[in-house]
Amino acid sequence: MGGMVSILRNFRPRVLWVGTNPEIPAYEALLAEATRLNIPVEAMAAGSSFAFGGARVDVLAPSTDYTPGAAASNDDSLVLHVAYGKTSVLLEGDAQAASERQMLAEELHADLLKIGHHGSKTSTTPASWPRWRPPMP
Repeated sequence: MGGMVSILRNFRPRVLWVGTNPEIPAYEALLAEATRLNIPVEAMAAGSSFAFGGARVDVLAPSTDYTPGAAASNDDSLVLHVAYGKTSVLLEGDAQAASERQMLAEELHADLLKIGHHGSKTSTTPASWPRWRPPMP
């Protein structure tokens, strides 16, 4: 989250998508900068979906009943499944194994997986690999 203020300043996105985050100084600074730059903030939770250009975006995490702790956590991450035609990508953010297990309950396919938490041993567990591989032709 620490680098997001610079992202907003340098790239000026049309909207900032956020999940469920604790009210910590870094998050408050991010929201304040978005307000200062007139960038709308949209809070999202699992179960919502929307069109983005020609793609469909499904929000997989955080769950609607997720409550963040007092400090930032990897499971605060927004997890998105983006499909464009027959191609899709799963963007796990820093989601850890517990969030991943919830997602495995879904019938989900992704041609490209952005592994969770930079490839940490706490994310994108071996049990999930067969699930995320694209189907063979």
